[in-house]
Amino acid sequence: DTLSLEMYLQQIKCCHPVSRIADYNVLEKQFYTLAARGAFDPQLNGDFDRKSFDDKTYYQHVNAGVSGFILPGGIGYSAGYELNAGTYLNPEARTPNNGLYYAGIEVPLLQGMITDSRRTALRQAQTLQLSSEEERKLALNELIFRAYTNFVYWYAYHELEQLYVNQVRFTEERLENIRSGVIL
Repeated sequence: DTLSLEMYLQQIKCCHPVSRIADYNVLEKQFYTLAARGAFDPQLNGDFDRKSFDDKTYYQHVNAGVSGFILPGGIGYSAGYELNAGTYLNPEARTPNNGLYYAGIEVPLLQGMITDSRRTALRQAQTLQLSSEEERKLALNELIFRAYTNFVYWYAYHELEQLYVNQVRFTEERLENIRSGVIL
């Protein structure tokens, strides 16, 4: 008929809206951290540009590659393939007939060596995640404290009600006994 204190607090932790909102806030901050980590993933890129008219290809530019920054200090790499062809191709953009492969590294000098925008965004997301977990703990502690206090008050009033019910029952029995005594 009644919940024990442990079951009551367990129901509060699992189903109360404040508890669920706190859990969702932590989950949201975890997604922010995951998105910030995604900035360190290698990126595939591609570009295709073509102009043709009357079955004549004026120019065709194809450029595909991969790039990413995975090393500390902002050191990055890139690699790719470029193929340009066409009758009216700009001479600057000419490549060999089978295309041009390229690879390279990028080292920032005195800028972004200690930290860069991606690392800063990741640190901020991690800090937000930690703070949201602490806020969740604080909200749950306050919720559990209020629930415990409410349970104690309910229990006290329930016991007081039982006391009054028993007192009324005993008083009615005493009244009945007094009436029986007067009749006898």
